[in-house]
Amino acid sequence: MSRYVVLLLVMVSGLLAGCDRVTPDMLVTRAETAYLNKDYRKAVIDLKAALSEDGNNARARWLLGEVYLIIGDGPSAEKEFRHAGTLGVGDESVMPALMRALLAQEKYDEIVTTEVAPGMPPKATAEIAALQALAYLENNQLEEAKQSYAKAVANAPELPDVRFAQAKILTAENQRDQAMAIVDEITKQSPDYVPAWVLLGDLLGRNHKFAEAEAAYSKALANQVNPRNELVKRAFARLAQSKLEEAGQDADVLIKTSPKYQPGFYLSGLVAFQQGQLEQAGEHLERAVELSPNHLQSVFLLGVVETRMDHANQAQRNLEQVVHMQPGFAPARKLLAYWYLRDKKAREVESLVRPIVAARPKDLEAKNLLASALVLRGRSEEAARLLLEIAQSEEKSPEAQLRAGIGMMSAGDAETGLSLMKKAADLAPQDEVTATALISAYIEQKTGNEALAIAERYLAQKPNDHAAMNLMAATHYATGDQAQAVAGYKEVLQKDPANLKALQMLATIALQDEDYGGALAYAKQGLEAHPGDVDLLLVRAQVAAKNGNDAEVESTLRKAVEDNPSAPLPRANLARIYMLRGENQKALELLSDPAMDAHVELVRMRGEVNYRLQRFDEAQTDFEAVAAKSPEDIDLYRMLALIYDAQQDQAGLRRVLDAMMRLQPDDDQAFLAKARLLVLSGDTVGAERLLATRENLDQSSPLVLATRYAIARRSKDVEAEVSYAKQMFDQNPIAYHAALLNRSYLRAGDAESAKQVLVSWLDGHPSDVKLRVELANLLLQKNEIQQAVAHLRKVLEVDEANLFALNNLAWILTDQSPTEALGYAKKAYELEPESAPVMDTLALAYAQNDDRQNALRMIARAVDRAPDDPTYRLHRAQIRFQYGDVPGARSDVDGVLRQRNLADSLRAEASTLQQQIEQASN
Repeated sequence: MSRYVVLLLVMVSGLLAGCDRVTPDMLVTRAETAYLNKDYRKAVIDLKAALSEDGNNARARWLLGEVYLIIGDGPSAEKEFRHAGTLGVGDESVMPALMRALLAQEKYDEIVTTEVAPGMPPKATAEIAALQALAYLENNQLEEAKQSYAKAVANAPELPDVRFAQAKILTAENQRDQAMAIVDEITKQSPDYVPAWVLLGDLLGRNHKFAEAEAAYSKALANQVNPRNELVKRAFARLAQSKLEEAGQDADVLIKTSPKYQPGFYLSGLVAFQQGQLEQAGEHLERAVELSPNHLQSVFLLGVVETRMDHANQAQRNLEQVVHMQPGFAPARKLLAYWYLRDKKAREVESLVRPIVAARPKDLEAKNLLASALVLRGRSEEAARLLLEIAQSEEKSPEAQLRAGIGMMSAGDAETGLSLMKKAADLAPQDEVTATALISAYIEQKTGNEALAIAERYLAQKPNDHAAMNLMAATHYATGDQAQAVAGYKEVLQKDPANLKALQMLATIALQDEDYGGALAYAKQGLEAHPGDVDLLLVRAQVAAKNGNDAEVESTLRKAVEDNPSAPLPRANLARIYMLRGENQKALELLSDPAMDAHVELVRMRGEVNYRLQRFDEAQTDFEAVAAKSPEDIDLYRMLALIYDAQQDQAGLRRVLDAMMRLQPDDDQAFLAKARLLVLSGDTVGAERLLATRENLDQSSPLVLATRYAIARRSKDVEAEVSYAKQMFDQNPIAYHAALLNRSYLRAGDAESAKQVLVSWLDGHPSDVKLRVELANLLLQKNEIQQAVAHLRKVLEVDEANLFALNNLAWILTDQSPTEALGYAKKAYELEPESAPVMDTLALAYAQNDDRQNALRMIARAVDRAPDDPTYRLHRAQIRFQYGDVPGARSDVDGVLRQRNLADSLRAEASTLQQQIEQASN
């Protein structure tokens, strides 16, 4: 290496040695440069570095406060300004800056209560007074704001803060033009003064000058580092101009830069909603509500979106929340009323919209909702009056005239009703709904000629319209001219061979005329073009039934259900077939769809199926629901009496008995319900006496037999109990009666006959899980273990989540097949993780699979769950002994043997284990 190179290296190292330390003052100077260049991130880094070396650097504290104020971090700015004040920065600088930091945090009370130190320079005094005026305005204290402004303008009228305070006061006084003139001057003199641009945008927006407002907000954004508020305002200005894409861009920026800022998600949801992107709107609005649960607009808009998407539960939940938050918010009340109306909650609808109608009589939407609710509640006269008021307000609206006409008809004023409906038809002569309604009304009034005249007029308006031709044919049919109706429908088919309405009606008419071949031909023709049509499928099923083809009836109805899952009639017909065949589980599956809850007859059928399957709680729920809608139907109470009797519910039976006695005091079933009530209360003698008072009772009737059975059961007359149970089963062989007969035989000590009842029943009803479980339990008691296992496996084939079968299989197979037993025990534990018997079985299965840790853990849980049950403590002793914990096993088994009233079998098992423990100890 030459000496020149060495010399150069020495010079460079000397230079580096002289510059290796950057002083706090150098960092502050560099930060000031970054501040002037609006590189606030770099300024913060250098200022924090300076303060880490010299925490009392007043210049750094002050500048850091200024940076924080610019980037919108009010709390940090306040902290730095206060610290700078303690380091000697004068009040004339600190006080105005501190006020700005407090204003950024909305600490208005603290601002207005701050006292200005005497001797403050005029400029600082003016700044502080102007900022206090702004705080007073935020607290809605206009007079106090004026007083502070007067002080400010007296000291430095030219300051932007002072002029801005004046503009805000004028705005509060609704002097918008004067306010706008002032902010316009401020923006020209101080283009970087952001609050003036924001206020200018607000004022322009209030004057519906949204494009100019957008431009003003954009100016504010150009001079802001963290412009969340300004972005929101610009986005709304853009929305007002239908600039959805641009508004969406503002929302996207807000979400990206401030992922926990609620307005960003609300805006994004609003934009997506207006663009018709409902799923995206729902997602963003859900996030907005999550961030701000009490933001009325977000919750309401989410309710609107869920309504558009037909999400009933979510929509109602959100709308109910809005009504709770702001009871007077009419849009939410009306939208919620629509949902309630769909669910037939007429009282709730009335309570929502009646106050709106009272406060705003011209709100026709609310009036319509109220009228609909009143119709549901049977108050047709008041409903008709409301609909008539609407019709008078909307004389040119055919819909309003039609609704009023229908309302007047239902209220019994046929003359006015027909007049209104005719006016609707005159206003909309080509409207099919109006024409059909008027024709129906004339037919109801038995004025067929007028109905035909309307149908002819409508057809004249649409001479080649197939729907109009069908309506003409339907009118002929309704007025008794079947030949003309058939001719009309056939004419439609000549022009449109796949016309569904014509095919349906021709098939139906043929079926009524017992022309089964013709009905089937029309049904087949229609199903080729409309393969899932429920009406044609039902016709085909009826023809198959007339021909005795049961398999085709079932397959056709099943297809009708599959293709029309919300149609009640195919389900009802198919379920009835299953019930007649005793396949009640299949019937229950058909009837358990929640959509069927709206159909009273299907709920009634489901209640009967549940009763047959011994699902008494479910049967009670179904029949009570039907009774609430049909409180005068005594057959419902008869069924409920049987259910409450089966549940031995005296209070329920007494309530049902009261209803039956109110409806038909001499009814035999009410009389028998009274006898069963005496049985339930323990008075079998009184029940016998009561039965003896009515000589004309049919002693073989199901209800008399059930009452006699109940008396025998309560009296412990097992021979009579078996006799009545057998008669009940022979007369009506349902699962419930099979179960009663089985249990009666067991109480009589005839386990073999009990077993045969169940085996015979299950031969014909292999999917009856309850009775198969009952048989398995009986076989276990008879120690017929392998047969019990076989039946438990069959239970799981039908009901893979049957806890009884899983737990018992696991218990039985613990010795025979430990791995299989463990699998069953784990499934049972997943279903009932808090059940001590299930924990106990799982513990023993773990032990048999040599899993010491899990066996001890699980048996400990079982003991903790049921500390007074000696069985689990004994099993823990066995597991402890198995794994060599002799002291622990001894402690457990001694505790078991100390218990009083210990079952003999447990005592013997515990004593044997105690001997084994003692032998192991020796």
